[in-house]
Amino acid sequence: MNGENERGKLAELGQEDMGSDKRQVLIVGSQEEGGYEASSLDTSLMTEKPLYSGGAQQIELDYGSVAQLGNLLERTVQERLLLVRTHINDAKDITEQESARFLERVNQLREMYVTLVEQAGEGGLFQGIGQASGRLTQAISGVQQLISDAERCCRGLREAQTNAPEELAGSVSQQAMQMEDIFAEIRHLVSRLEEGADQLFLFVNHVSMNYIEDVFRGGQDLFADSVVEEFRAHLDYIVRNEQQVYQQIADYKEQVVFLAQAFTEQDQTRALADQSSASGAVNLATQGTSYPLEDSPYMLSAMDIREFHATNGIERLSTATVPLLFNILEETVVAVKKLELLGEEAVAAVQEASHVPLYGTLSVSGESLFASYRASIEEKALEAMSLLREANTQVAGIRQGLYSLQWNYPSLLEELRPQIEEVLFNGMAFQSVHACHSAASDLLNEMQIAFKDVVFQLAQNQAQSIEELHNSSHMIVENMELLKSQMKRGTIG
Repeated sequence: MNGENERGKLAELGQEDMGSDKRQVLIVGSQEEGGYEASSLDTSLMTEKPLYSGGAQQIELDYGSVAQLGNLLERTVQERLLLVRTHINDAKDITEQESARFLERVNQLREMYVTLVEQAGEGGLFQGIGQASGRLTQAISGVQQLISDAERCCRGLREAQTNAPEELAGSVSQQAMQMEDIFAEIRHLVSRLEEGADQLFLFVNHVSMNYIEDVFRGGQDLFADSVVEEFRAHLDYIVRNEQQVYQQIADYKEQVVFLAQAFTEQDQTRALADQSSASGAVNLATQGTSYPLEDSPYMLSAMDIREFHATNGIERLSTATVPLLFNILEETVVAVKKLELLGEEAVAAVQEASHVPLYGTLSVSGESLFASYRASIEEKALEAMSLLREANTQVAGIRQGLYSLQWNYPSLLEELRPQIEEVLFNGMAFQSVHACHSAASDLLNEMQIAFKDVVFQLAQNQAQSIEELHNSSHMIVENMELLKSQMKRGTIG
């Protein structure tokens, strides 16, 4: 269906040669589709503009023609109103389907959010950030292992320093390298880094479970599913109003038929009837002519509502989450920077300890022992420095990833905009709702043109019954305008 108007236009004016004169005919549907001739009334019915305006003479209406006109309008217009109702119901069904998918759409946005956070860090550092053992946790564990191995090597280095051969006594320094304090502080900072990773994990899950759903909330009634629920509320008004217009058209037909019958006998077009007949006609003509429609307070920004709520949702998400994230990152980055500095200090201390000072001269055998002793110390020092440098490289990568997340997070939320719009109301469904409203609006517009022409034709007739009919026609035009304007709110552009 997709909101297409299968029946074509409500009607179009056709001209048929009838010898020396021409007559106007009402064609329902397009002629190419085999539309049928519904009437050959001598009126300008269904033309967009009255044919008889300005100084032209208005068509004389007899009551037989009025009755035929009433039957024609009741039949064709009510048929079109049923098509309008079909489009409205289709839009309602689509909206209900979106409503039923609410939790599914919320979970989709949660996944999108976590994915974007995962992509925010360099080198995939935040992959699996929504899980207890993500890439960041693994990277910190790797640093911790490197530090442990480096500390073990440093202990070996210290033992080697204090276990010089007796032959070298007095020729080399027996002072052992002291690294306990540095490694204690390094372990403390690694623990702080682990806490920061845990806080990031909790942050992402907290946002996902407690703030993402809030993106959907909004509107004047603080709907939990703002766009869908406002559509539903607006459609409820349209449904009630369409039913009123449908009843109004049905009653209008009865009014026309009754008046045509009654005034054929009681009130000729330009003749004055007696007071009792006129009074009775007026009473009958005005029965059931009040059909108030409800003015919907919803969809005031029309289909821009989706973009509007997406913008508001991003702003709320940003306001709620950016300060929380920056507090976590600020503390974690401080720990990382200190860890880098201590790592560099540790490398420098090991490098210094790798130098073995020699005092005096050694015998040939002593030189051999010294060379072996120095090689042992340098080997252990090189291994410790390699491990510390690798740990420092890993820490630097973590720092860069944290900086990247801090810099990119606000723009990351902005990247969510199209995804948020999509989950607020699925794009294809959104287009289908637009098509339904557009088709219904077009039908209402065509029916309104028809009744505007009827209003024109009846405007200057002096009979009181025709004046009442004119008023009823005018009220139908007004109600159709209101209903059409409400339908227009459900269209794009």
